[in-house]
Amino acid sequence: MKKNCLYFCFLLILFLNGVSTLAGQNIVNGDFENAQFQLLTPFRQVIPGGDGVIGWSVESGNIDYIGSYWTPSSGNRSIDLNGSESGSISQSFATQIGKEYYIKFDFAGNPVCDSPLEKVLEVSVGSTREVYLFNTSARSINDLGWEPRVFTFTAVAAVSSVRFLSKNGGFCGPAIDNVELVDCAGVREGQSIKDECGECLEPTDINFNRICLDCYGVINGDAIVDDCGVCLPPSAPDFNNCLDCAGAINGSSIIDQCGQCVDSLAANFNECLDCAGIPFGESFFNECGQCYTPGIPINAGECDNRKLIYIPTSFSPNGDGINDEFKFFEGVGRVAEVLTYEIYNRWGGKVYIAANFDIASSVEWWDGTSGNSKLEEGVYIYVSQIAFASGAVLSYSGGVHLVR
Repeated sequence: MKKNCLYFCFLLILFLNGVSTLAGQNIVNGDFENAQFQLLTPFRQVIPGGDGVIGWSVESGNIDYIGSYWTPSSGNRSIDLNGSESGSISQSFATQIGKEYYIKFDFAGNPVCDSPLEKVLEVSVGSTREVYLFNTSARSINDLGWEPRVFTFTAVAAVSSVRFLSKNGGFCGPAIDNVELVDCAGVREGQSIKDECGECLEPTDINFNRICLDCYGVINGDAIVDDCGVCLPPSAPDFNNCLDCAGAINGSSIIDQCGQCVDSLAANFNECLDCAGIPFGESFFNECGQCYTPGIPINAGECDNRKLIYIPTSFSPNGDGINDEFKFFEGVGRVAEVLTYEIYNRWGGKVYIAANFDIASSVEWWDGTSGNSKLEEGVYIYVSQIAFASGAVLSYSGGVHLVR
């Protein structure tokens, strides 16, 4: 009997202190609609130890309990964390040790005071802290511009306490409303969690904890796409070491729409004329130095032994079965073999490679992906060596525009 009393007394204490569980409760009075007093004025100052907002404790300073003074995020009540000075409020709730939690809230600032215009809010649970900023320069009490925010922490105790603290002094502080526990997808009382692959999914989802592939397609590999757009392990010496197409570290030269490595501020950037003087035309100089337009015969003359191929300037891997791969085509002669075929992004990172295949192959040509991930639209560089039936081996390079 004594044990039962202790148990129920403990539950009562948790309830009186505003403790909630995720099983149907969430944060107590997270919309601040209920107080221990009747609000008869546009706002009322609340201090520690006095009549307060149900479920919440004023820990330091003082706050303003807002009614008709401004438009709340929803409902009829909200909080200004500065009454006449910096204030803070807190609430405790039950947690599972080691579990990740997400606290969603609406954030704004009291725009009445001239300074400071930037409101600074600190949210913390134990040693986990995050600071949020809100600028009130374009706001009014009729339009606070409420914005949603999410604070994330991992529980280290069976009961955790969240605290909202103003980092501004004086009057007119950060404003908060609609505090609630959500899942990683932002859904109140939702069931989604992060799986072993770092994806936010419900445990019943068919993709939950499926084999995790890195950008190279390696099972549980650690390679990621770095700031240079290159798929590399973070431990690689070249990770985030971005060379532009001219080989300069963090240089400004990029591959323009013409497939040329040019400084983005240069006068000839994106001035694409083919050898016939036609903007974005298909004519190009062949191995003999002749301006060749696909489909129009030319007098090869002494170049008969150097067989032509046609290399498109763009392709569109959209799955319609037309021009979905970046393929080369035979011209007036027969290609024996594609010896090498390499694709690079504009920073010089290799995104695709194939070798020793027939030009008529349907599987070796680049389809606009790298490591099972679709690459962004833009110009990429190709470098290739082609062996002809005559025995000649010729090199080709240039730019191709990937169009989504």
